[in-house]
Amino acid sequence: MEAKVDSRGNVRKDYSNDEDRSSGADMKKNTIPRLQEILTVEEISELLRVHPSTIYRMLKRNEIPGFKVGNDWRFQTGNIKQWLDQKAKASRDGGSK
Repeated sequence: MEAKVDSRGNVRKDYSNDEDRSSGADMKKNTIPRLQEILTVEEISELLRVHPSTIYRMLKRNEIPGFKVGNDWRFQTGNIKQWLDQKAKASRDGGSK
């Protein structure tokens, strides 16, 4: 599974290479509707093209929005998109937020 950003800047998961993914019929029956997609550290690191340790370092410094589920970090795509937009704006304005 791979995280990708579409032409509108939305984060999407690409399951086309996942062999263990359930069939579409099974997924429709068992899927709980989600308002926002949740990503893991590995998925965010793929998306941002950085090593997972960089993500953990950023989390420790409160530089990236995330939340813990047990001992694992998770990210809401909406929060990540906002964060990326803020970073892009700060870069354009010559500052760093």
